[in-house]
Amino acid sequence: MATVTMLKNQMSLLDKDNLDHIESRMQTFLPKLNQALEKKAHSTDSELDKKVTEAYALLKRWEETMNTLPAVVDRLVALRAVHAQASRFVQLQEEVEALQQQLLAKVSIMEGNIKLSEESFAQNMTVIKKSMDHLESKLKGAKQ
Repeated sequence: MATVTMLKNQMSLLDKDNLDHIESRMQTFLPKLNQALEKKAHSTDSELDKKVTEAYALLKRWEETMNTLPAVVDRLVALRAVHAQASRFVQLQEEVEALQQQLLAKVSIMEGNIKLSEESFAQNMTVIKKSMDHLESKLKGAKQ
């Protein structure tokens, strides 16, 4: 029974009055559809043209860059050697600075040792002078 009702409903859609109404609506819709399709075709063509123009401009720019690329590569190779030398120079400078710090520390220690030696030498000179004075006084006393 449900199938018969469904078939009846579908048959009523094919009724002449209903079909006339659908046809008139299609006639009003069809020009709008054609206009939209034409507009889309134009916009797609213009978008495609725009993309092609952009790609061509990019290609031209890279062609100009391509001509300068060998010189840039040569310059980079030369700079690599300069950078390597600069890096080695920095390493050597750091080593020299470290060595200088070590030498300054040793000089400081040696200055301390020299100062101690001078003080010891001065004390020894005082002792020797006192001994010489004492010896001279004994010799003068023995001569008299």
